[in-house]
Amino acid sequence: PIDDIIAANEAHNRMVKLIARDEGAPLIDMAAGVDGVWDDDLYLDIVHFTERGNERVASLMFRALLPMLAQRHSLRCEVH
Repeated sequence: PIDDIIAANEAHNRMVKLIARDEGAPLIDMAAGVDGVWDDDLYLDIVHFTERGNERVASLMFRALLPMLAQRHSLRCEVH
């Protein structure tokens, strides 16, 4: 059932956050950017993104990575 899949996904996300915290690893919380947003243009099914969905994920990742990379490499970058 879909409720079991959602619960398992939420448990997985909690575990990943704990591991990242414990290891001091940077974490991009993609769930925060796409969870709760159901749009047939974004998802093929409950797990897989469409091309538009993948573009949204890539955009969220880029925006999250840019400040990390800029700080690490003293880059001056802007997002337009």
